[in-house]
Amino acid sequence: MLRGQFTKVARRCEQCSKPFLTYPSAIKYHGARYCSRACYHQSRHVPLIDRFFHYLGRKTPAGCILWDGNTNRDGYGVIGSGTRKGRMLLAHRVAYELLVGLIPAGLLVLHRCDNPPCINPVHLFLGTQAVNIADMVAKGRGRKCVPGSRRYLHDLRRQG
Repeated sequence: MLRGQFTKVARRCEQCSKPFLTYPSAIKYHGARYCSRACYHQSRHVPLIDRFFHYLGRKTPAGCILWDGNTNRDGYGVIGSGTRKGRMLLAHRVAYELLVGLIPAGLLVLHRCDNPPCINPVHLFLGTQAVNIADMVAKGRGRKCVPGSRRYLHDLRRQG
């Protein structure tokens, strides 16, 4: 056996700056830059604000700043919360909280521009569900009920 083959080397953790001992082979093969798995995982975490600004998209002629990341099936931008549960947050809500202020409980973040991927804080405002529905009806965006039917988009042609 070679002399000094199993001698540990002193290193300093890149995350917490604590000294630790490791084998030279660990340095050679995987760097041995962190004192523990916890420090490694903490170094891999990117804050929500940094991830959010990474996905800022182009600005349209109407002034909308479009979300360049993932979207849900309704077209609204989504971003991971950064927790282990994997919860997704709506990008326009994150934009409002980061750039305007906190969202009080029970209120929604609504769009003036009616563009779901828009995250421009100038186009966002707070309101209740009743305000959201009134805004939808005033702008003619709601589903239309076919005359003579109680159901939305009911097809009367099939009735004979």
